Amino acid sequence: MLFNLSNPDTPLLEQLRGVVGVALVLPDELSPRAAGIQQFVIIDANDDIIRLIQGALGILTCQIEVRTLGLLIWFQETIAPMVLALPYHQLALFKGGDYLQLHSHPWRLKLLIEDEAVSREFQRKLFAQRAILHHKNAFK
Repeated sequence: MLFNLSNPDTPLLEQLRGVVGVALVLPDELSPRAAGIQQFVIIDANDDIIRLIQGALGILTCQIEVRTLGLLIWFQETIAPMVLALPYHQLALFKGGDYLQLHSHPWRLKLLIEDEAVSREFQRKLFAQRAILHHKNAFK
């Protein structure tokens, strides 16, 4: 789900937290500068994301935060602060030689791996959080 955070109100923030959960690192703030966020260069994306960041000049980047129920992907190059919320149960991750690809219908992002250690740490956190969520849901 794509959220416009130019005027966040309590119901919007509650809806967003309902999709991706709370932050892994306190305090639980919704900010592209929150602790634990990693920056990636966007190589390719689906048409909706391309239209969203179309006016940006230079290298297109996004900040990704691993949260308890999903990923928050911040796009800084937009007019209004936009965030894409992808829940783990709808997320597929593919790793190529120098890129990561995230899919969650209808969204697709292909991200450049500039630092292999950063990429490994991001994947480790993502898979660990997904496993914790899967384990909790298995015993409900």
